[in-house]
Amino acid sequence: MLGQLKRSKSRIVRFTAELGGYQLARLLTKRQPRILMYHRFSDTPKHGFVDLVTLRQQLSILKRDFNVVSLGQLVQSLNGGAPLPEHAIVLTVDDGYDDFYQYAYPEFKALGIPVSFFVTTGFVDGKTWLWPDMLTDLLKNIDIETAHWPQHTPQKITKNIAQTKDRKSTRKILNSYLMPLNLSTKLAWLREAADLNAYHIAASAPDNYAPVSWDGLREMAESGIVDIGAHTVMHPTLSGELPSRALEEINQSKARLEVELGACVPHFCYPNGQPEDFNNETIKMVKASEFGCAVSAHCEYVTLHDLYALPRFAATTNPFHFKKIVYGVQWLSRRISQHRYFKQLKAI
Repeated sequence: MLGQLKRSKSRIVRFTAELGGYQLARLLTKRQPRILMYHRFSDTPKHGFVDLVTLRQQLSILKRDFNVVSLGQLVQSLNGGAPLPEHAIVLTVDDGYDDFYQYAYPEFKALGIPVSFFVTTGFVDGKTWLWPDMLTDLLKNIDIETAHWPQHTPQKITKNIAQTKDRKSTRKILNSYLMPLNLSTKLAWLREAADLNAYHIAASAPDNYAPVSWDGLREMAESGIVDIGAHTVMHPTLSGELPSRALEEINQSKARLEVELGACVPHFCYPNGQPEDFNNETIKMVKASEFGCAVSAHCEYVTLHDLYALPRFAATTNPFHFKKIVYGVQWLSRRISQHRYFKQLKAI
């Protein structure tokens, strides 16, 4: 019964969209601002990246049918300032990769579309590269079927890897295992795994994981198009760190950016950003560090009480899924599923 309901819901969504429902959904959700989240960009299609053709198509849709506002405008509105225009969308980009500066920034600048860019300062300083990238790079360069793993790795994890023998699945398993651990434990595990498999993890990011430069950040900040935000120093899972260490990551990233950019940095982004990756104590630290807001990475629509856990949608390259998010079809779909009648049917 539940499976039939889910299929029916999916058909309703697609049917609505195909019959001009995008514009109807846009009208019905005109006062529901959405925040989109990007990560990586490329000049040609590549898995895990938004290529230039796709980005231009998405920006064209946003420019035509929506009002793209800055994160600062959204925060001011939520704090009782000037109301947002209808059909408001906020765009954000995480981590601090150079491919944003090389490929995406010129597109945003040409169209005059504001965007927030959240930067991991230790990454830009060349002190580290992001641990998920280290994991990806490690798995690309070893034989998964014969790989050796650190002795303290839980047996359940190694057993699951042995059963999959697939890089994509192995990465998913190891990412889930490493995510809640503190950063020093993550890095020690990665280095040991590399040593066991005769591979060396570079001290700084290889070219395909390169960070933006400080000169690039200053140029973008001065353009008036890009708002630079803080994303910690080393990209740890804040809920997995000691409170003193988490506070250092938050404070020092803000201070470093403000020194280099010569301007206040009012916005923060939680690394990873799922509900389990930060907690009430983390939020108190962000407030105490005088940030005006913080963004997460779970999907929802913005409400006032979310100011320090603003939800965001991943900007997928799939055209149908992208339109579902920006036009509000996904929001309407959720409203349908939350309706009392639908809940009663699911309980049958």
